[in-house]
Amino acid sequence: SKDSINIDADSLYICEEGKQRISVFSGGVVVKRGPTTMKAKTITLYSDKEQKAQSGAFTRIEAAGPVYVNSEGQTVTGDKAVVDMTTQVITLTGNVVLTRGKTDVAKGDILTVNLKSGAANFKNAPGGGRIQIVIQPEDAKDAVKGPAPKQ
Repeated sequence: SKDSINIDADSLYICEEGKQRISVFSGGVVVKRGPTTMKAKTITLYSDKEQKAQSGAFTRIEAAGPVYVNSEGQTVTGDKAVVDMTTQVITLTGNVVLTRGKTDVAKGDILTVNLKSGAANFKNAPGGGRIQIVIQPEDAKDAVKGPAPKQ
């Protein structure tokens, strides 16, 4: 994406470990890029310091929570999120809730989304419960409240 990345936080800590540059943002962190917004208590960006300093040249993003991600009509919340920028896969864990539109809701422990294809895999941790989904029919979403038709 050629969209700029905008980050707002209370504090920033930067260090280097080996070939990695690590930037830790903390305190009500908000990251915006294009139509996507991520909010978390802390967000850590990992980048390869040997690559040319390209905007958005991150290899990994970790967010600790609670974590909130909103993009194009979908909202996902969870305890933690990890984005692998190389594979373009985001994994949210812990009390994950996916909301599409205003009424469709799915709940589970682990959500993995391929950002390239949009394919999503929702599952529970070993020994966890079952996935819970509520999908409202289109008629119910658009229905105007009123008396039932006479039979």
